[in-house]
Amino acid sequence: MKKLTISAFVVAILAAGLPSESALAQTATAQPEKTTVRLATVRTPRDGGLLDELIASFESRTNYRVEVNVGKLVYEDAKAGKADVVLSHFGHSHLGVEPFVQEGYGLWPQAVLFSRDGFIIPEGDPAKVAGLTDPVEIFRRIAESGSPFIANNDESHNYAVETLWHAAGSPDRKGWYLDLDAKNSKVAELAASKNAYSVWGATAFRDWQSKTGDTQLSMVLPDGPIMSRLMVADVVNPERFPDANVEGAKAFVQFLLEPETQAQIAGFKSEKFPAAPFLPAGRNNVDGSLSSGSSN
Repeated sequence: MKKLTISAFVVAILAAGLPSESALAQTATAQPEKTTVRLATVRTPRDGGLLDELIASFESRTNYRVEVNVGKLVYEDAKAGKADVVLSHFGHSHLGVEPFVQEGYGLWPQAVLFSRDGFIIPEGDPAKVAGLTDPVEIFRRIAESGSPFIANNDESHNYAVETLWHAAGSPDRKGWYLDLDAKNSKVAELAASKNAYSVWGATAFRDWQSKTGDTQLSMVLPDGPIMSRLMVADVVNPERFPDANVEGAKAFVQFLLEPETQAQIAGFKSEKFPAAPFLPAGRNNVDGSLSSGSSN
């Protein structure tokens, strides 16, 4: 047997302990575990105070942390690779969930919750609708009293009002129904100045009041689907965004759909709102997408 010199023996021992070239390559390309979920969301759930509660619950149950980006261009941000999951109204006006999915940027959207619209009520409530919960009856009483009503030309709110108008028997709009080519915050300003009724999103209205200090107007949140807007969560497509934290995004969406979380949404209360500003919508998803552990 050939004898090794001391130096050769040391080299052999060191070499035996070193990883192979392939092992080094695998170590160099290994990705760290992704613990941050990037959420692009419209302002509604944040302004209403619900989003902070939901995220706190999610983070307490998992190893994930949620990085929130609030704005209007949520789908554009996702297309640019800046989000792992998007939360928006189903009919979001900026790009929207439908083309986002159809063009291959996102997976199938999941219904999560409803935000609620309300009737802006002027000082004195001349139509006496503050205690009502039926939106059709509220609209009918405003029309019958001849109280001024300002159209909100935001597409979603205008759609709801047109539905209410037909449901109320298509009353003559002359004299009381005012289309002033305004929407949202401008409508609220006009309602205050003209002592008029209108419709707007509950969270947006309360945010406007807190910023302006308005005390003239109030809001009633009626029951039923006409005045509710569906919000969906959409995970980005991993084939288009291989670097996205799709696993974490799916975990967040699954958390939102759990019955425990849906109950948290249903039970959310805030002193800013006369009634619950959000409603659960998880049940609207395809059978099998929810896990409750219940046999019922």
